[in-house]
Amino acid sequence: MTWIIKYINLLIPLNVMVSLESGIGLIIVGIILIFLNRIVPSLPGRILNVIGSILLVIGIVLIVLYMLAVVT
Repeated sequence: MTWIIKYINLLIPLNVMVSLESGIGLIIVGIILIFLNRIVPSLPGRILNVIGSILLVIGIVLIVLYMLAVVT
């Protein structure tokens, strides 16, 4: 039973770090897509802007979840 608890304690920080890394990655990709929209102001550009904004929001949410996991 104790090895299961140790295994879970090892997994939680790993999971938290993954959320931080992917959050930063999503924010970077979202910013790149929004800048691509500024360069190409056509219909695909609008789609890129929407996708970039969504990725940006998801990245910020993941980083906020990371901060909450670290604080608690």
